[in-house]
Amino acid sequence: MLLDSLRIFFLQRRINIVRSRMHRLWDSRGYTDPEVLIVSIDLDMLLNRLHRIQLRRNSYMESRKLVS
Repeated sequence: MLLDSLRIFFLQRRINIVRSRMHRLWDSRGYTDPEVLIVSIDLDMLLNRLHRIQLRRNSYMESRKLVS
């Protein structure tokens, strides 16, 4: 679980960086610019990865409650 906590921490940092980049690009180039779309896809992939880790972690925590 410590590894998941570290992954979550670093993923959240990367998500914030990519989200900020996407907003800057969006403001300067508009939402249909190819680079904005590429960064948006990158952000979606990071968010999906974070969500999968959180689901796995929550599932693990729930299974631990059942055992206790």
